[in-house]
Parts: sequence; structure tokens; C-alpha cells
Amino acid sequence: MASRLIVFTLGFDTRFQMKTLTRIKTSSDDRVLLIRVDEQHKQVDEAERDLVKFVKEILGLEIHVLRVDVYNPHKAIPSIASKLLELSTGRVVVDLSGGMRALILQTLAAVLSVFPPSAVEIIVWTENLKEMITLSPRVFSIPRLDDLSLSILEVLSDGVPRSLRELVGILDKPKTTVYHKLRGLISEELVEEIRKPGTVLYAITSLGKLALAFSKALSRT
Repeated sequence: MASRLIVFTLGFDTRFQMKTLTRIKTSSDDRVLLIRVDEQHKQVDEAERDLVKFVKEILGLEIHVLRVDVYNPHKAIPSIASKLLELSTGRVVVDLSGGMRALILQTLAAVLSVFPPSAVEIIVWTENLKEMITLSPRVFSIPRLDDLSLSILEVLSDGVPRSLRELVGILDKPKTTVYHKLRGLISEELVEEIRKPGTVLYAITSLGKLALAFSKALSRT
């Protein structure tokens, strides 16, 4: 497993962070970054101590703590971005479940400004800790799609992967045109390739389903 930077926004307790560290199965090369407000607060201080101890002594991972002035976003966001670049060596997992709303938004802004969407996984837990929601950063910038791209997503939305030949036959469009659109959809992570011996199939991604639903909703307004 490639090394990851695991980023947490920290609030009054460690419920979300502990749950994430258990769920994502850390490896010895992973690093952890805690981002918290730069002010004294008994509950936050205790949460930091507990999490640092758990990460170091139980998981055996390298951990860093960054304190930021959330009341000065023009200083906080660059500070977070700089630390992210300093520590990251590969993929980035960002859990935004804990901490102040301002801290969460500033951390998200920093992450989106320095990493390509393909390198980042965003995690948010529901308040009752029953569900972990994972998001691609691309959900914050879903592209507007042309009619043919939407038609391709519509065909694939039934969950059945299809070959280029099948798509060309269904859409009744030139092969080169459909292929060009597929490459664009793949680059946007809306469609994925499934390679099998002698053929390549194309399937819609969860982000593709969201983009299709988003486009349909806009068309009704």
C-alpha cells in the first residue's frame, strides 16, 4: 500500500478520528496530521493528547499537530496548505468530521488548492457514527456536460458495462466521436475503464451518476 497523509480536523473529542483510523486500515508508512484551532481549550487539548498518544503508541505512526488561527483565514489557509505539501508523499485522506465549521472549511480550501482531485479522498461521518461518507473533491466542481456525454452516462446508468462498439451502436454516433467523449468522461472520473482479455468495457462511476442526476435537475429548472 502506498503511503498516505491522513488529515483530521480536531474538535472536542476523538470519536470520528478513532473510527476513521480503525476503518481505513493504516500502514506503517502513513503519516497523520491533526489540524486544530490555535487557542487554549480544555476539551480540545485533551482530545489532542489522547489522539497523539493513540497514533504514536498503538498505531506506531508519525503524527504532526498544526494549530491555526481560524479567525484569520488569509493566514490559516496558506499555513494549512504549506503543511500539507510538506508532509504529503502520495495519496491524501481528509476527515472533516471534527472541529469548528471555520476550521473545516479552511482545511477543505487548502486541500483543494494544492492537490489534484485524483489524489484526495474526503471523509465525513454522520453524527451518530453509523455511516462514513466518502467524497471525491470533484463533487465541488461537477462539470457541465454536452448532450452526447450525458447520453453516454444515461446508457451506462443501468450499471451494465459496455464496449465502445456497443455504445456506438446504441447512440448511433461515429466511433471516433464516442471514443473522444469517453476519454473526456474518464478524465473527469465520471466513467471508468474495465479491461478484460480482448476487450475494454466502460462503466459509470458514482461521480458519473451524481453528474447525471445534477444535469437532470438543472434541466428541470
